[in-house]
Formats: sequence, C-alpha cells, structure tokens
Amino acid sequence: DFNMIGSPVNLASRLQGSAPVDGVVLDGPTAALVEHDTALAEPVTLQVRGLGAVTARALCSHQPD
Repeated sequence: DFNMIGSPVNLASRLQGSAPVDGVVLDGPTAALVEHDTALAEPVTLQVRGLGAVTARALCSHQPD
C-alpha cells in the first residue's frame, strides 16, 4: 500500500473538489504547460483551504461539430 502526502496532493484534491461534474480544473503552472494545445477558460483565483489564493483555469468542454 502506498500513500501520498504534501502540498501538491492537497492542491490536486482541492482543485478536483472545485471542478464541475465531468470537468477539470488546472493550477496555473499546469495550465501553462497545456494552454497552446488545449482550450482553457480565463484564469480565476480560488481560495484553497490550507493553501490560500491559487490561480486556476478550467478545461473548456469540447463542443461537438
């Protein structure tokens, strides 16, 4: 059995909790890695329990043609 601890794990959990059903929310550094290949919503600042203010971007849902 393995367990993970630390700020990155807490941030991932909090962002997952703030995402809509079937949605994805990325932190700023992760969004910067994929923004050229992926449609992202405008940045927003979220107050993340235990971590303070975090800039995040939601992954835009794909619209069928």
